[in-house]
Amino acid sequence: MKKREQKSEQKKLTSFFKQPSQQKKQVNPEEEKKEEIKSDGDKLSVPLEMPKEGRIYSWNVNGIRAVLKSGKLRQFLEEAQPHCLCLNETKIDAESLQRDRIVEQVAKISKEAGCEYPSELQFWNCCKPPKKGYSGTAILLSKSFAAGIPTRIEYDFGKAGEHDQEGRVISCFFDAFTLVASYVPNSGVDGLKRLSYRVDQWDKDIQHFLKEELEVAEKKPVIWCGDLNVAHNEIDIYGPKGKDKRAGFTP
Repeated sequence: MKKREQKSEQKKLTSFFKQPSQQKKQVNPEEEKKEEIKSDGDKLSVPLEMPKEGRIYSWNVNGIRAVLKSGKLRQFLEEAQPHCLCLNETKIDAESLQRDRIVEQVAKISKEAGCEYPSELQFWNCCKPPKKGYSGTAILLSKSFAAGIPTRIEYDFGKAGEHDQEGRVISCFFDAFTLVASYVPNSGVDGLKRLSYRVDQWDKDIQHFLKEELEVAEKKPVIWCGDLNVAHNEIDIYGPKGKDKRAGFTP
């Protein structure tokens, strides 16, 4: 995409986000209030509207200790008031999580900010030894979250091995849907050393997990969020020229 075309597309996006929100569509109470999603012959019912108490946010914090220390977590919670917050790249291991009392800090700050993520509704998937200060995900839930209390929590996915060593996936099972928070592996900051792992193993395994093991097997919609470490088009990355050999933007 040429620079001129990029600027044109950016103007369209800017114009779109500046538009006032459309008025709420009037729905005939006699009409069906659910739409159907077909998935390999199975039909899943999905509410047309998300409850007011259903705000889900995903944030790459680039280190949970950093955003706690800087006050950015408190500021974000006060402004956004998320009922569910999925964190990725927490850069914390289980030992440090306990030693630094991260769960207690988050519970205290969130309560003061008006969100309140109690300790029992915080789910952390840490990177495993010997790696420390690397990767990691978390799901924080408010008691007022419209989806209710999860029926179960699962950490990691797929085959045992490299997929379950870096704390990259958490699945939260609710009555109405399954929420998956993830931090997808980068293909490599120094060259593309993990490109084959990312494309040939992770991408294929996570697709099978989300589709077959969750959506089809559970017969519920799946909400997948997180840092997916990939850009779709040139407009989705800053300065795309020459970056087609870089992680996250390799064709």
